[in-house]
Amino acid sequence: MPPATAFDFTLSDPVYDGKPHPLTVTVNSGAAGLGPISAVKYNGNATVPTAAGTYAVTVNIAAGTVYAAINDLPIGSFTIEPAKPTLDVLDFDLHDIPCSGTPWSVPVEVLKDIEGLGEIIAIKYNGRTTVPIDPGEYTVTVDIATGANYAAVTNLPLGTFIILEPTVPMPTHYSVQFPSAEGLTTDPPAGTYRVNSGSNFTFTLTPDLPSTDGTPPQVQTNRRTPERPNASGIRITPNADGSYTVVILAIRQNIDVTLATAADSKSGPTANEAVAAGLTLSTAPGAIVVANSRPAPATLYVYSLAGTLVRLTTVALGTTRLSVPPGIYIVTDGSTFHRKTAVTRF
Repeated sequence: MPPATAFDFTLSDPVYDGKPHPLTVTVNSGAAGLGPISAVKYNGNATVPTAAGTYAVTVNIAAGTVYAAINDLPIGSFTIEPAKPTLDVLDFDLHDIPCSGTPWSVPVEVLKDIEGLGEIIAIKYNGRTTVPIDPGEYTVTVDIATGANYAAVTNLPLGTFIILEPTVPMPTHYSVQFPSAEGLTTDPPAGTYRVNSGSNFTFTLTPDLPSTDGTPPQVQTNRRTPERPNASGIRITPNADGSYTVVILAIRQNIDVTLATAADSKSGPTANEAVAAGLTLSTAPGAIVVANSRPAPATLYVYSLAGTLVRLTTVALGTTRLSVPPGIYIVTDGSTFHRKTAVTRF
């Protein structure tokens, strides 16, 4: 049997990369009389190994002038080491998504042409396996078990994605608010009412004293849009019993109504506090909107129904938005203007 020194070869331990790792074995030039190598085998198989594992190497040698032929002569062994998993072996989808109120998990799979990767045993979001539902930024990692060709890995980072803050939907309801007015009875009574977007709001006005010339009560709103100005946005119809049916048409914003009797409308709108004071209130989601037509800035006090001062502010000529939590408030200038208003979150 020829000694191991009769062969030239190098045994190294490569890392698995999906490629064959053949061992080159030649007869040493000093081994006179040794026949040529006819086959190199790995664990008894002539197929060059690709998968991770330890392989015993043997050779088949033909007959020479000094040595007889020999098969499966062991010359050593080598190991193809398992590879460390990387992002290249995974298929996953990271992208920002809108908040929907339901959990969203990142889909992670092993690429189809990857062999010997262990099972994906955990997908984590900011270090937790709980699938996220709330808006925020999430770092995604995976844990992979040991496989035939790959080592185990913990917290392999894939990247980040964001669950976006929910968009605020357009409101489907708006508020209509109208006050009581001296000399007028309203049906329904003065208050704040919800109306479907685009719908009409209808109420009845009955003057305590009939108008001598048939002039209807004065009805105004805070609406001043080109497609629905105040004059065309209100329809007033007299009834046989002396009352008036009022229709505020196609409501697509919060509406604040001011009222006055026919006599007041002739001599100036003195019966309605908002008109007389030069101040008009309307509401928006989370805010009180003040329109000031006075020649000078007005100081306003905003109280809760419990009597707590919520805001003390000065409003200049024009429109001012006062942000307040949803609720019912009393707004006053401490003198001639006093108004109750309701603010909603929608």
